[in-house]
Amino acid sequence: MTKLVMFTLGVLCALPSFAFDQPRIVVLDRARDFGPHIRRAAENLKLNVEFHETHTTPHFTVNLGPKFETVAAQVMHRKVTGRAEDARLELREAATRKVLTSHEFRMGTDDSSRRAAAKEFVLKLRQHLDPAEPAAFEVRE
Repeated sequence: MTKLVMFTLGVLCALPSFAFDQPRIVVLDRARDFGPHIRRAAENLKLNVEFHETHTTPHFTVNLGPKFETVAAQVMHRKVTGRAEDARLELREAATRKVLTSHEFRMGTDDSSRRAAAKEFVLKLRQHLDPAEPAAFEVRE
């Protein structure tokens, strides 16, 4: 009888390790026009991620914002480089709001530049979520 109880307890304790890997939930918070491009790039890479506009308990959030936090820094950058401000896509942990990874890029007006920026961001997202994955892989467009 005790062997049966011990065996049953062992099997019950091991069950969670056989559970399927649940997808990570990412909220596209202030991602503007980049939402569809990010979703498509993640789908092409077959990431185990679900994107939502709102969710009660997300794992991560994605924010699109300016590269510089202050107006003075933006003006100084424009004076020194002669270019308009660059943008930054950030992946934040939802619980702590800590920035886990970010991608800085030149904000373009056409869809091809947005697709390229979203693809690069999703590649960084994949490296963050699956650090054991090999770095050589191909992305379809």
